Amino acid sequence: MSNLLQDRNTVYGEMKNIMSLENRSEGDFAKYNELEAKYSSLTKQIEAEVRFDAIKSSMGAALDKRAVGSSKSGNDDEVRSAFLNYIRTGDVSEVRNINSFTSAEGGVNVPVILLGQIQKALLENSVMRRVGARVINTTSTTTLPITNTAPTALWKDQNPSASYAETPQTFSSATLGAYKLTGLIKISEEVLQDASTDLESTVASNLGVAFGNAEETAFVSGSGVLQPTGLFRTTAAGGNNVLSQNLGSSTGSALLDNMIAAYYKMPGNRRQEACWIVGDGLASQMRQLKASTAGTYLWETSVQLGQPDTFMGRPVYTTFAAPASWQSTTGVMGGLLYPQHYVIGDRGGYALTRLNELYAAEGNVGYKAMKRVDATLTDGNSFVKLVANVA
Repeated sequence: MSNLLQDRNTVYGEMKNIMSLENRSEGDFAKYNELEAKYSSLTKQIEAEVRFDAIKSSMGAALDKRAVGSSKSGNDDEVRSAFLNYIRTGDVSEVRNINSFTSAEGGVNVPVILLGQIQKALLENSVMRRVGARVINTTSTTTLPITNTAPTALWKDQNPSASYAETPQTFSSATLGAYKLTGLIKISEEVLQDASTDLESTVASNLGVAFGNAEETAFVSGSGVLQPTGLFRTTAAGGNNVLSQNLGSSTGSALLDNMIAAYYKMPGNRRQEACWIVGDGLASQMRQLKASTAGTYLWETSVQLGQPDTFMGRPVYTTFAAPASWQSTTGVMGGLLYPQHYVIGDRGGYALTRLNELYAAEGNVGYKAMKRVDATLTDGNSFVKLVANVA
């Protein structure tokens, strides 16, 4: 983060020097435009770092007291050592000496000091976390208050005796529960016996991929049975029906007209911060759309590592949980989402149980992992479904 801030300050200084010139040449303006683009890119990187730090902090906050702060002995290094020794050997004696470090189901809570690595891997594999959804920690079923209609300010006579007119305002709520998400991961005996192996990264990567892929499927297209109801299956939220735009089976300019119509269905104060979430089927068509017959493509490939491509100026995220084909598919192909009105509720952290015998014949050791999570859209006006209707 500090390097990015320093680089941005350097760029700003160069921009300031150019603008302080009394007689600026075409070359100066060209250089300024280049610096301005670099400044914008650095700013996006810094904002992404800030968002990730906030997510990492919120991920660990609910666990600090349980996993570390309430332990009767041990600092961070001792907690990490006890956890990794359990992973490598199955010896639970060290973790039992740190009360509240073992989980209610007989496994071991992944310590807070390792959650940052898991969260990073989870972000890479769960599109709904990458788009900027709100992530909160819950300890029980949580009711989210929602304001359906914003208050209205009215002009009033300056006479002190003039009454204030009441403006109608309605409210509703959304509920976050906690669905149980489990998985089995394997680590070979050779890897466990190799003292040079970075077990922290191995465990974090495996958990992040397993849970990230499962979350993406559920958050996008989940059935609502033993898992969250997927965004693409949500019909109403916060007292408002989810918006929808029929794309038909169109391609080319007809598809572009429908995409533009979808964009303007979302309220103006939200669409400027919205993002596209689409499957490969729709993405392949969007990439071919141009501003005119001989114009430039509306899909712009990002030249900045870690930053998404854009379409019509808004970020695009592709997901394997949406249809991968176009002409042979009928249904929700993607959508336009205002991500701040999509909430993910993490209940606690991760619990891991070593399974010594399950994969012994294969030369592997199994690990049963568990976490609890829910997610929901809080306002139907913050999501526009893109629906194909192929005959």
